[in-house]
Amino acid sequence: AASNYNVVYRAIKNLTYRRCHAYCVPTKMDFELYRKYGYPVVYTPHYKPILKYKTVDFNSRVVLNIGRFTPDKNQLELIRIWASISEEIREGWVLKIIGTGELVQELQNFIVSNGLSSSILIEPPMKNVEDVYASASIFALTSRSEGFGMVLLEAAGFGLPLIAFNCPSGPRDIINNENGYLIPEGNIQLYKERLS
Repeated sequence: AASNYNVVYRAIKNLTYRRCHAYCVPTKMDFELYRKYGYPVVYTPHYKPILKYKTVDFNSRVVLNIGRFTPDKNQLELIRIWASISEEIREGWVLKIIGTGELVQELQNFIVSNGLSSSILIEPPMKNVEDVYASASIFALTSRSEGFGMVLLEAAGFGLPLIAFNCPSGPRDIINNENGYLIPEGNIQLYKERLS
């Protein structure tokens, strides 16, 4: 997202962006921001990825998250929300988190120390991502920011219901009243209720 750049990058951008013919951006938020600052910009919605789409198994009882294990992707918040849902509701369900990154040990430590090992699985990235999407029933994202949110678009392509915080900038371009819940940033309680 345009708002995520550091000070040096923003200064370089301000000096150079106005000189280009046009910038194509995949989110309405970035389009509005660039236009506000007078940059030549064109809104180009992101295209659906080329995957072998298939119908999901809604009986699988798997909540899926895919992404790098970084502070921006905020999987620890998803794990905390999962832990706060009553065991009666979570019974028979698994939270599957696919990815790798700097916070993998922190996530694993939290899972073990809170007795969640039987209901949360952390798995490394894999090539057969189609099978992962198709074997889930819900896609959950707790990112603090997204450049676009390609995983949401992919999950929607498989027909998975989506839930995400309304972070800058991708989720609001993908989630609507028909395919999931867009939760106001920081509203943990509402996220928990909708996920439940």
